[in-house]
Amino acid sequence: MGAGGGRAAGCATAGEPALQAEVLANLAELRVAQVRLEDAERLLADLDDRLESARAIAELRLVRGACDLAALMLTRRLREVTEDCSERGALLERLVEAELGRSARTRQMQVAHQLADLAARLRCDMGPDTLPRHRGLP
Repeated sequence: MGAGGGRAAGCATAGEPALQAEVLANLAELRVAQVRLEDAERLLADLDDRLESARAIAELRLVRGACDLAALMLTRRLREVTEDCSERGALLERLVEAELGRSARTRQMQVAHQLADLAARLRCDMGPDTLPRHRGLP
């Protein structure tokens, strides 16, 4: 792990567990984007049970091709968030990606429609037509 990862992890340990998990998860998402998967995995090592790390863990699993594991974890985490929570949108978006990887067309469409419904309730423009990764889903 680079020096930046160690400093961020050290700073985060001084805060509350939720804040620590969020900081480490954000850093892990950056590491996944940089294709530094081992660094991301180390940052997420003790955060499997934290809602704050769900997006980052799912992203890492998706990049590694573990779409089934990502879908299962995301489905479990979605049960923990309220219907109108904005975090639900990010989890649903990744669940669509996981289902795409699993080639579960029916489930993809169900999740894409849940995402569109959430966007309508939150009055934001993030339905399947506006998400480039999801074009082509009805």
